[in-house]
Amino acid sequence: MPDNSCPELFTDVDMKVPNTDVAWKKSGRRWTLMKCMDGWELFQRPGDIFVCMKFFQTEFGANRSTAQNTCTKNEAKLSGVANRKKSEWMEKQAEYLNTGAWDGAWLDGVRSCDASEPNCHNYIWSDGFTSGNDAFGGNLWSPNHTATVQSCLTALSILSGYQRLNAVSCEKYDRAVGVICGYQLK
Repeated sequence: MPDNSCPELFTDVDMKVPNTDVAWKKSGRRWTLMKCMDGWELFQRPGDIFVCMKFFQTEFGANRSTAQNTCTKNEAKLSGVANRKKSEWMEKQAEYLNTGAWDGAWLDGVRSCDASEPNCHNYIWSDGFTSGNDAFGGNLWSPNHTATVQSCLTALSILSGYQRLNAVSCEKYDRAVGVICGYQLK
């Protein structure tokens, strides 16, 4: 190197990534650059898990099975919501499609409660990269408080006061405008 300007150790390098849609992962003495597919947004989850997410518009009223198939066709899964900040991003993805009250985008997560727990917010995530219930603190609209009737989740396409997530029937929700899909970078 000219003028001996190369740092002696990699720890001496002040590395900054100007682009937020790439992630650096350290593995031993190497670094790996990871990037989402075009059009997908990168999010970091707890435990250095990197997830790429994207909103896909569906036919109005598409059921949960159609939403899951949309994700599968795009090499992804229905995405869960990790925290409030992610729910705000999810809401913004669908807001331009708002056709009326309670429109939303399907999310991963099925409530795991029995009828004796009306205010239960225990959700099971099947995507493999979501854990916990940090996103729910005052952020979940569940008007019937009926865990056995409204067991699935959507991201509302309009700001409904404070809530951005909506508990809906897994079989009878007919206000879907899309789906939030995600895949984990490895």
